[in-house]
Amino acid sequence: MYNNYLAGINYTDLAFGQFLRDFKSSDLYDSTLLIVTGDHGVPFYSGLVDQESEGFKVDVLYKVPLIIHDGKNIGVNENLFSHLDFAPTVMKFLNIASENSFLGRSVNDIYLDKPVILMGMNDFGVVYKNSRCHGFSIMSRNFVNNICEIEDDNMLDVIEDSKSLVKYLNFIKIFGYKHMVGDN
Repeated sequence: MYNNYLAGINYTDLAFGQFLRDFKSSDLYDSTLLIVTGDHGVPFYSGLVDQESEGFKVDVLYKVPLIIHDGKNIGVNENLFSHLDFAPTVMKFLNIASENSFLGRSVNDIYLDKPVILMGMNDFGVVYKNSRCHGFSIMSRNFVNNICEIEDDNMLDVIEDSKSLVKYLNFIKIFGYKHMVGDN
């Protein structure tokens, strides 16, 4: 399975490289906002699975690239963000300033104390400063796998505050978010 994964990554890299070469030579290059991201990481690890910590394995599953090309700036932002930050980021790049109900923040803004919620199908995790907890059940109040590394005194409060948001996100997932916001 790992060899098939590597072959898929190799092909994707080759195809994306060809796309970028063609894109760079097109008239659209300097006037297009190009965004490339994924929705999840992969369950393959740098070493033998038995040698990696459980926290590391969970981090790999949530770590995805976000590439934004605006034709102007080149840089790398290594801060932690989530998909909740995607829409506010696009709005900022497009210079759209309006009131909205997005839960995230633009990756261009600096929020060093911002908790990031990592959601799976049935569980969620929270990363805050140097603390992280994964495996918290969406449907109950208990940790499923109890993978926690808590280095900040406020982390337990952050987890408690995150529960309400996760319950809300689960609610709209179950009942169909697009119908609730009035899709056209």
